[in-house]
Amino acid sequence: MFKELNAEPNCEMVVATHEFSGLRISGAVEFTDSIELKQQAIDSNELVKTYMKLRKILHLKCSPLPECKQKYIG
Repeated sequence: MFKELNAEPNCEMVVATHEFSGLRISGAVEFTDSIELKQQAIDSNELVKTYMKLRKILHLKCSPLPECKQKYIG
């Protein structure tokens, strides 16, 4: 996906909660190594904060071992 987004940075991302509230972002992707900008993006929206916490929880529950059957994208 990284290679595709570098070639064509225009994309759309949708994040939704179990209650079907969601966030849709459209625009051009710009990759950065700036931790400050990444943290600012997370802190600026409660739904994004929730998504990032859930992502960390799923990552901890789902190890890279073959017996892990959970689907994890990230």
